[in-house]
Amino acid sequence: MTQIHGTLGAAVTPLNSTVVVLDLDGVIVKSNSIKHQAMLSMFEEESAHQEDISRYLLANNGVPRRTKIVAILANILEVEVAEELVSGYLDRYDAALVHLLFAVPLVDGIAEFMARNGYTYYVCSSAPKQEVERQLSRAGLASHFTDVFGLDTPKAEALRHIKLSHAGTAIVFLGDSQGDHRAADAAGVPFIAVVAERDNFPGENVVKLKNFSSPDVVQESFREAFARHAAQS
Repeated sequence: MTQIHGTLGAAVTPLNSTVVVLDLDGVIVKSNSIKHQAMLSMFEEESAHQEDISRYLLANNGVPRRTKIVAILANILEVEVAEELVSGYLDRYDAALVHLLFAVPLVDGIAEFMARNGYTYYVCSSAPKQEVERQLSRAGLASHFTDVFGLDTPKAEALRHIKLSHAGTAIVFLGDSQGDHRAADAAGVPFIAVVAERDNFPGENVVKLKNFSSPDVVQESFREAFARHAAQS
């Protein structure tokens, strides 16, 4: 069983009986485009495969970076996937992100949303936990979060853990990828698709939220997500 890499103890009583779980990239910070270009640039010498690699990355937003690198090497470039090769790509990618993510912008309205609402907040991301915490700290948002779940904890498992820790409390997951949606479904948690950077749910019947600028629009998306989930339960 995958180890839970959180620091939760007893259940925390939220101020207004709602637990809000947020993905990081594309939900709190506008970093998907930066990460997409950083990953794509590592394969820039493979000009004949750039379009296929880009298409794969866009279709697998939210998938751990190691998984993406292995898939690109094995399925698109068709080379032998040695651990040393994968580790080299991971090191280069991580080094590039240290600089690229330093001044990444926040999703519109997210800071104000967190400041004005008494929700209990968590982050559930496929990025390494240390990287997530570093970005939250730079953005001045770290103090809002009860806990951060990163790469070492699959999102569905993290959501189940949070749900169990707040039994009887309303919970909602805001993500921007198909993987986020699947994790919410697997954990039995209402889902809101954030489309601040890119709409990864074209034509799908999901609750969508462009940004957090309008309190009324955000609250309506919450109500709709809870209503849909209740109707499906």
